Amino acid sequence: MAPKTIPSKVLAGLEILIALSGTLLSVYLTIQHTRLKTGIQATTSFCSIGSYVDCDAVNVSPYAEIFGIPLGTLGAIYFFTILMIALLSLVDARTNEWFQKCIVWLSLLGLGFDVWLIIAQIALLKNICVLCFLIYGFNLNLLLTSLKLIHDGTWHKTLVEVLKNPSLFTLPKPFPWAAWTIAKISGISFLAVLIMLPYPMMLKTENHAFIQQMSEQYFEGWKTMPPKPLPIDANDSVWGNPKASIQLVEFSDFQCPHCQKAAFFLHTALKRWSNDVYLVFKHYPLDSSCNTSVPNQTHPIACSLARLSVCAAAKGSFWGLHDHLFLKWQDAATATDLNQARSALDGFFTPDELSACLNSDESLQRVTKDIQEGNDLGIRGTPTLFINGKQVGLPITVDNINRLLEIERQ
Repeated sequence: MAPKTIPSKVLAGLEILIALSGTLLSVYLTIQHTRLKTGIQATTSFCSIGSYVDCDAVNVSPYAEIFGIPLGTLGAIYFFTILMIALLSLVDARTNEWFQKCIVWLSLLGLGFDVWLIIAQIALLKNICVLCFLIYGFNLNLLLTSLKLIHDGTWHKTLVEVLKNPSLFTLPKPFPWAAWTIAKISGISFLAVLIMLPYPMMLKTENHAFIQQMSEQYFEGWKTMPPKPLPIDANDSVWGNPKASIQLVEFSDFQCPHCQKAAFFLHTALKRWSNDVYLVFKHYPLDSSCNTSVPNQTHPIACSLARLSVCAAAKGSFWGLHDHLFLKWQDAATATDLNQARSALDGFFTPDELSACLNSDESLQRVTKDIQEGNDLGIRGTPTLFINGKQVGLPITVDNINRLLEIERQ
């Protein structure tokens, strides 16, 4: 037998720590998944740091659930099971190897599933979740640690021995039945807490059951709702596939907090639909300086921001500015002077470009043209979203958008 390089107690403690960390991280992903789907979370997560590295997009994708159960929930059950087994392995040295073999087999099963999820993220979603990859790393380390606790030799030789002689179906003697009972009770209690975890969050959506019932009725009525003809021209800022059969037209305001939420939900939901949808952005600032249908000065710099986004579009950076203003700039709703937006606009305009844009008749005409189109459609507030000419009357959330797009794709 090879000499020990790491004391077994240290390895056992490391195994428990990894299993506990995996449990907690999986619970966090379950919470995030629920918050995203119900519309509670309305800003990007700390781990959504670009167009490719985006935990939010992955966590609301079709690959984030199995039969309606979030993967985070399944992951929490999986890691908690390993945690209980790791603790049981410490009860009696004579049963340690049998419990460690159980962890080896569970880790192999988990790693096989991880490979599929990695392929789905890279090849199908084209978005990756760094927290998910951290969980995959936990799985790999659990496998290596358990193999080391079985035998101090080379890990792959130990793995071959375990695969050849699993011996899992014969309980070791003496079996720690008392500790096993405690572990089962702990597991059942943890499962009960995990199942109940989403419900307090759902209640935050105000009368969740009633809203769900009304939503189902709305989805049924959506199928027969008559579409409106929408004006779209070559100067509009667009995203997605121009040949897509599903067309979205959004009227929005860069100072509107509800528009900020809608931008986040669309940003998150539409990533998986990039080949199936065509999104058109229209301006409807609730700012009386350019929108005469607004009786009061609600958003004092919304017109200026809209005009600046028109100039950004001319430079090919509209969506960069759009995402920055909606997803990064936290003071949009409270700004009363354009100077307060200077930091948000840095990197998009030089001082001369900014001044020239705000003095340009063309930028004003483009914004007022969108406003007039919105007025002709009867728009009185923002955000207003049309999908294939049908005005969305539900809150714009990831779940609602996905449901409506699924209906339109049928």
